[in-house]
Amino acid sequence: VTPCVFPMIPITVSFFLHQSDKEHHRPIRMALIYCGTIIVVLGISALTLLTTFRALSVDPMMNIGLGLLFIFFALSLFGMYEIRLPSRLTQFTAAREGRGGVIGTIFMALTFTIVSFTCVAPFLGGFSGMANSGQLSTWQLVLGALVFSTTFAAPFFVLALFPSLIRRLPQSGSWLNSIKVVMGFLELAAALKFFRTAELRLLESPTYFTYDFVLGVWVALALVAGIYLLNLFRLHHDEPLEHIGVVRMMFGMAFVALGLYLMPALFKTSSGCNQRPRGAVYAWVDAFLLPEASDETLPFSINLKGTVDHARLELERTGKRQFVFIDFTGVTCTNCKYNERTVFARPDVREQLNEFRLVQLYTDTVPAHFFPFAVEDDRREDEAKQLNLNFQRKLFGTEQLPLYVVAEVTDSSVRVIDVYDEGKINDPVGFIRFLRNSRK
Repeated sequence: VTPCVFPMIPITVSFFLHQSDKEHHRPIRMALIYCGTIIVVLGISALTLLTTFRALSVDPMMNIGLGLLFIFFALSLFGMYEIRLPSRLTQFTAAREGRGGVIGTIFMALTFTIVSFTCVAPFLGGFSGMANSGQLSTWQLVLGALVFSTTFAAPFFVLALFPSLIRRLPQSGSWLNSIKVVMGFLELAAALKFFRTAELRLLESPTYFTYDFVLGVWVALALVAGIYLLNLFRLHHDEPLEHIGVVRMMFGMAFVALGLYLMPALFKTSSGCNQRPRGAVYAWVDAFLLPEASDETLPFSINLKGTVDHARLELERTGKRQFVFIDFTGVTCTNCKYNERTVFARPDVREQLNEFRLVQLYTDTVPAHFFPFAVEDDRREDEAKQLNLNFQRKLFGTEQLPLYVVAEVTDSSVRVIDVYDEGKINDPVGFIRFLRNSRK
């Protein structure tokens, strides 16, 4: 369900729909080749190219390229054109029956792996720490990489078989077209997510793909997808329908409801902030859109040394133990935004965090507004993020975002007490317990 991986679902289904049209199609064999390629490439990448792929995952040009790729896929799902292998490659492989399908399947699996790794890389942040710890043998690391990549590829084995299975169902043609069109809407939504990520990295503040603009387009896409499913309009390749089924009606109503549910967030409160509809659905949408910091956020500092110095002075003055909460975060980190906007905003969590001196260390991009005196000096910002990343990697053996650390400041040192490495905080009560126990 990450923003990179989810759009690959309709692409996988669409590709194997074409494969299932072939006379000698072998669905199980092709599904095994597809998933086997993903397992091998993703496993090797986890072992050898993790840092490289992590850098690519936040690279603006990579995100722009992925956004354009998803628009290309979306227009194909809408029926504007059909994606085919290059004719020269088809002619080269036509000499042997079935070879073209194998090469095409491998090519799609490679594309899938490259696209998805930009979102998968953060989940593998802890794997780099395992590799650097020296406590695991090579075979144990290989096994870890294979377990991850096999688990990741397993659902797509089912998806690769899915077209062959649904071909056997009665009257599968019309509703398959509907599935592809709806997936096209989702592809467009994903493309805007990547464009916004790129702009957050390139500009001091978004100008084109702002939070409000992207959210507005998402609301429109949800409403149009719902209207399409309710058969109020159809595309040129759709068959005329006299009536729609109950399942299609329910999905259409769900998309319309989603658009109406998100619509209030387009309007501002009296304080100038976006309204926040209640519920986990909006919390996830809000996090995916990478919202800017608001006035309601906690007073974090980004200067760890200055925070430690102030804590040490306070310790000398009062004799009270001083604790620092370090938040390794990122401008383009979805889980970071979810935690900061949803979990940290809870009164019971804020109460606990207020007992700490709060520091945020950005490891992908340090927001430009933290450097008002050196706006034109990009080197300073680059150095800051690299120092933070090196610090996290050296002390904790991981590049995972987010990562939360509690440390105690003493007269002569800073002692790490505990680390909360769950990433997305699924158990706020457990997180409160972590904060409370860290101060004992």
